[in-house]
Amino acid sequence: MTLLARPLRVALCASLVFAAAPGCGRGASSNDPPLPASHDPKGEDIVVGAVVAAEEKSGGVRLYLVKRVKYLPPPSSDALQMVAFKEKGNDYLHAARLYRQRKLTVAIPTVDVERHRFIERDYRVLAVEELGDEVPKLERDQALGPVKKLVKRPEDIASEYKPGS
Repeated sequence: MTLLARPLRVALCASLVFAAAPGCGRGASSNDPPLPASHDPKGEDIVVGAVVAAEEKSGGVRLYLVKRVKYLPPPSSDALQMVAFKEKGNDYLHAARLYRQRKLTVAIPTVDVERHRFIERDYRVLAVEELGDEVPKLERDQALGPVKKLVKRPEDIASEYKPGS
């Protein structure tokens, strides 16, 4: 009887280990875009063309596209100019799926925020795109067009930032 109980315990322990592994048991699939586990604590990963997913105080994860960065000398903080999209993900993975499918509609064409204020939020940079001429001209309720060119792919960004880095 103990010979049979041990394999069952081993199988149960193995299933618990796999369920606790990153990406396992959370609905993630191999088709999902990779997600960075963290972000640059100084916010230096927020550059022109960055697609940023940030947690909202009201819940959900909002997507932004950085269209301009005005670099200012200390003690000032850099000024970010972003496009905010209507669609919000339930979590970072859902937000990354929305971005990947390009199912995004402009909510606010220009959001101005200081970098030091924005990085107080929990956020992830999902990709960095080369911006086309149409981005500065985006208007409310307009759909986001196709990617012109990816400067930094999601898998490259995901490998840069680990938890606690």
